[in-house]
Amino acid sequence: MAKVKAPLFGFGASGAIGKALVYFGWKGIDVVREYVVPVNPKSTKQVAQRNLLTAAVLEFHAAAYDDDDITAWKLFASTFPTPRTGFNAMVRAHLYAALGAGIWVRMHDVTVVPLAGGGATVTALSAHLNLSQLLCFYGYSKTGRILSVIADSADGTTATWTIPALTEGKEVYLDLRTHTVTYKEKNYPQGRTGIYHYTALAA
Repeated sequence: MAKVKAPLFGFGASGAIGKALVYFGWKGIDVVREYVVPVNPKSTKQVAQRNLLTAAVLEFHAAAYDDDDITAWKLFASTFPTPRTGFNAMVRAHLYAALGAGIWVRMHDVTVVPLAGGGATVTALSAHLNLSQLLCFYGYSKTGRILSVIADSADGTTATWTIPALTEGKEVYLDLRTHTVTYKEKNYPQGRTGIYHYTALAA
């Protein structure tokens, strides 16, 4: 329904009339245009892209990430040059895995237990069984996680990693990843977590 502040076709009208005309203000000018129902394009590529995005969003919710996982995704998001949420960072990771024809590997409910000497035991819920494809990357900054270890064990429910001794008092950052796929000449993990951290203990 249009709101008219003066005689019709005068000035100050806003809204739609009978789904035929739309009155609105634009840059201080009162204008009118034909009522148009927006069309949602459905090309093959657009449908495929939407399906990938839908799958990523569904996975985010299905994983039922706990509070620590969500915090880790937020920290991972902060490593990008442009602002984004933890949700967006996870969806991006899922999309690139799919674009590389990968099958997403879910890892969640991550627990980090610091050990004497600066190392840590890391566990995560995951159905993946291939130890060599389950990696824990770690380092002393959120953008410098260049060291890695493969999983010690994986039983189809829980996977475990051991980070070796590190410098006492240092903050250690870590994330979990799986084997990679290639998309446009770049490698992306088929599954990953956000970034967790702990303070290395004394021996």
